[in-house]
This record gives sequence, structure tokens and C-alpha cells, in this order.
Amino acid sequence: MLTTTFKNTPKFLYNMLWWHTQKYASDRRLVIRYRSCRGGTTWYCASLEKLCDKNYIITIKLVRKESQFKSGPRRINFFNDLKMIEKLNSSKYISYSHQHIYLNNVKKRSNRKVRIFNHELVVFPGVYETDKDTELIAKSVHINKKQSFLELGTGCGAVSIYLSSKCKNGVASDINPQAVRNARYNANKLGINNIKFLSSDLFDNIKGKYDIIVFNPPYSNYKARDLTDKMFWDTNNRVKKKFFKKVNNYLKLNGKIFFGWANFKDLDINLPLRLAKKEGLKVKKCFKQDSGKGFKFIVLEIAKH
Repeated sequence: MLTTTFKNTPKFLYNMLWWHTQKYASDRRLVIRYRSCRGGTTWYCASLEKLCDKNYIITIKLVRKESQFKSGPRRINFFNDLKMIEKLNSSKYISYSHQHIYLNNVKKRSNRKVRIFNHELVVFPGVYETDKDTELIAKSVHINKKQSFLELGTGCGAVSIYLSSKCKNGVASDINPQAVRNARYNANKLGINNIKFLSSDLFDNIKGKYDIIVFNPPYSNYKARDLTDKMFWDTNNRVKKKFFKKVNNYLKLNGKIFFGWANFKDLDINLPLRLAKKEGLKVKKCFKQDSGKGFKFIVLEIAKH
């Protein structure tokens, strides 16, 4: 727990200080330089006191310029990540052959058990097994008990199940009815009752607006033969184009989108950036995780402004 003495502590500052206490709890005095997207700079001076275990109290002073600081305290540069991300870089990994083999195998296999987020889940035939992209997208999402979320393309339900304990409620959908049955089965098995599961081609059966929208789409522009193929392949990028065209209608004013992606060589790597920009959306942050297979999984945090 982190307690601050600064009235109405900005959320970015609180989050950054909390991260800092976990990594550098021995530091007693901090100097934080905050530069906004408008170019203005604000300086804060913070005194850190460890109370017990992982509980800290921080005394924060807002000061006008750096020269007011005495020598000694650790300095942190913190730049507000509001500048739009404009370009992603591709790897040398070509996905098609690997995806083709996986899709053929996943249609033939029987139920499989996987363990993720301290839960044992069952994955039905024809449904995507969890991977590092599942972990990355779930842990990139910041949600609280007053907020609701929508997950499109839920698969076996792993991400929605992870978020269920952190949110007010949620809706998880998938175009594949087998995946919806699978996700509902796993949620029922774990006693989760604040998530609604339904079949939907993106927003077709979705109502309402949400604080958080999570979508790990089919990445590759290859021809999908059936519903199972659509976990990886998106013919003519139809799904991604439809998502960005309609998502504003389902996102609350200050809501956020967490969009899964990867840096395969055979992807139009910057497609989601262009589609987001076209609809007046801004890509605020980019989270990455090495797959261990020669490419990186990516999550883009996107907002209206």
C-alpha cells in the first residue's frame, strides 16, 4: 500500500511512485521531473518512508524549478506517454506455415488442460490455447472494481477470467460458438458469475458502452477456411477494419482499448496504427513481450484522446 500526503495526487504520479517503491524501496528522497505532451515541465520532490512490509508513506512537494532542490536525492525523469506511437518494427519471422500446422492440429486434438494465472483451464478442440500473448494482454489491462469491460475473441476465456476479480462486470464474446461454450465452462467451473458470455461477430450482438475493450484479433491476412481458422487468419483484414470502424460506439468517453498484435514479417505491421488514426483514436502505449520464437507479442493501449 502507498499513501501520499499530496492532495489530489495525479494518477500518473501515484502509479509511478508505487512502481518506484517496489524497485528502489531503499531510496529516501526522490526528485521527479514530469513533462506533459504539451511541453510543460513540473517538478516534484518526494520523501519516502517505509512503514512496514510493503506499506509506504510519501511526502510530496510541488516545486517551481529544479534549483530549489538540495543535492542528494535520486532523480527520475517521467515523461507522460501521450505522444502518439506512429511506427512499429517487423521481425524476420514469417507466420504462415507455423499457423497452418497449428490450425490443422488444433482441429483434431481432444480437450486439453492448461494452467494460467493460477487457474487450471480446459481448452476444447478448435479453440486457441493460451500463450504469452494471453498473459501480456491480461496484465496490460488496468481496471478497477467500478469499471466494466468487453472482450472480443475470448477463446477459452482466460483473459476475462483473469479480469473478473478486478472489475465490476464484463462481457466476453467470440464468433466461434465452440469458444463461447468453452469460456463459459471454465468460468462456471471456477465459480465466476460477473461475466456474461455470448456469440457475436465483433459488435453484432453487443449492447452498451464499456470502460475497457479488449481484443486480441486474428493477425494475418490469409484466407480463413472455417471458424477455427479465424483465430489466426483475417481475410482482407475485414475483422480489424470493422473493429476500428465501430469501436467508438461501444467505448465510454474516457475508456481504453487494449489491442493485441505481433511483429510478424508477413503482417502489415502498422495497419492498426493507421486504422486507429483514421477513426480519431490515439495509440498511447505499446507493451511488448518476446515470444521465444523469433518475434514479439504486442499490446497497443488506445484511447479517444
